[in-house]
Amino acid sequence: MTTSPVITATSVQPAEPVFQTPCGICRRQFSKYLCSRCNLPYCSLGCFRSDSHAECSEAFYRKEIESDISGTPSKTADERRQMMELLKRFEEDSQQDDDLTLDLDDEDENSLAARLGHLDIESASPDALWDALDDDQRAKFMKLLGNPSSEMAQQLLASPALQDTWLAPWWEDPSYNGHMQNGAVDLHDARRGQRYGASPEMMSFPSKMVKSLSTAAHRGPFLLYNLVAVCLAYAYTSRHLCAFPLSSVEVSDIPITRSRIAGIAPFLTDRRSQFVHPTLSSVETAFYSHLSEGGDSVSSEQFCLLLRDAAALLRARRVVQLRSDGSDFAKDGPLIPVDHPTATTLLVISDLHRLFLDHSGNDGRQRQSHVTNKLVFYGAHVLTSPPALLRSIADEAMARSLSLAAESVASTGAPATEARRLSGHRRTGHDSDAPRIEEVA
Repeated sequence: MTTSPVITATSVQPAEPVFQTPCGICRRQFSKYLCSRCNLPYCSLGCFRSDSHAECSEAFYRKEIESDISGTPSKTADERRQMMELLKRFEEDSQQDDDLTLDLDDEDENSLAARLGHLDIESASPDALWDALDDDQRAKFMKLLGNPSSEMAQQLLASPALQDTWLAPWWEDPSYNGHMQNGAVDLHDARRGQRYGASPEMMSFPSKMVKSLSTAAHRGPFLLYNLVAVCLAYAYTSRHLCAFPLSSVEVSDIPITRSRIAGIAPFLTDRRSQFVHPTLSSVETAFYSHLSEGGDSVSSEQFCLLLRDAAALLRARRVVQLRSDGSDFAKDGPLIPVDHPTATTLLVISDLHRLFLDHSGNDGRQRQSHVTNKLVFYGAHVLTSPPALLRSIADEAMARSLSLAAESVASTGAPATEARRLSGHRRTGHDSDAPRIEEVA
C-alpha cells in the first residue's frame, strides 16, 4: 500500500534554516514554516488554518485533495480511510501543541494580571510594582535591562510615555548661558522638544576663605584633577538617577545618592582623606576601580560621554556679560553671579553641597557636615583658580574623550567621523546679539 502525498514538504515541514522572525499570524511565536502560496511565515497548523489565512489554507487543502483523487483513482476505501485517519491524527496533535502554548501564555498573562490587579499602575511606585512580580518575572526584567540593544528594550526606550518623562541634563540645555561656550550641545534637541532639568541654585561662598586662598601661601595643593573626579561622579550619578539637579531626588533616595557619590569620589566624603589626583589618567583609573567595587560598570562610549560632561562642567567661559553699572563680577561678595566665568563648576559644587546638608536635627534646620565644608573649600579653590587653567583641564578631558571614541571606532571598523559623534563634540558660535562682552584670562 502506498502512502498519500497529502502532507507535503511545503505545507508542514520547517524551512531550512528555521526562521527567526515572528509568526505572521499570531505574532507570539517564532515562525517555523513558510506558506508555499503567499510566503507568509507561520508557527503552527492552527495559525496556518486561521481565518486571516483562510484564502491560502482552504486553497491548499482543496488542491491537495483534488490532486490526490485525480492522481491515485485506484485507491481502495481502506487506503482512503487510513489516509484520512493519519491526517486527522496529525491535525489533532498539532492542535494540542497549539492549545498547550496558548494555555501557558494565558497562564503567564493571567498570573501577571492577578499580581498587578490590585495596583493603580499609573500612580504605583517602582518598589510596589517590583514587589508584585515573582522571581521569574524579576529575572526576565533584569535580563532585559542587561541587554539594552534587544528589540524589547528598544521598544521600551522608544515608548512615547518614557520620552515624555525623560529629562536631559541641565548643562546640555542650549538656553543655559554657562553651557553655550563649550560647543558640546546639539541645538536640534531643543527643536525636537527635548525637556531639560532645572539648573541648581548658586550657593554663597565665604569671602574670607576666598581671599585667604587667593594668596599663594595659603592656596595648598593643586585640586583641579580632584574636581574632574567630582564632576565625573556628579555626571554619572545624575544620569544614572535621571535627577537634574541632583539635589532634587526624593528624601528617601538621598542616602543612596550620597552613597554613589562617595563610592566614586571617596576623597570627598572621607573625613580624613587628603588624597590628590596628580593626573587625568589617575582620575580615569580610580573611576573605573571605584565603580567596579560598587558592582557597576560603564562602556567606553559611556565614559566618553561622562568625560564630555566633565569638560562641560569644568570649562570656564572666555566671555562674560558686563554689568550695566560697571561693577566687577569678581568683587560682588559671597554670592556668585550666574555670569561668573566659573559659574557652571560652582553650580555643581552648590548642588552637591545641598545634597549633603545634614537634615537630622529636630528643629528642621540644615547643618553643615565635613562633606559640605570640603565642598565650600573646593568652591573657593575654583574661585581663585585662573579661568585659563580650568579651560586647560576641560580641554584635556575633551581630548581624552575624543581619543577613546577614536579607539572605539577603530575596534569596530566604523567610519572615522564616528569618533566625534561618540564624544558628542560640536562647535558652535557665540550669540552675535549679545551685550558688551569682556574676555577673561
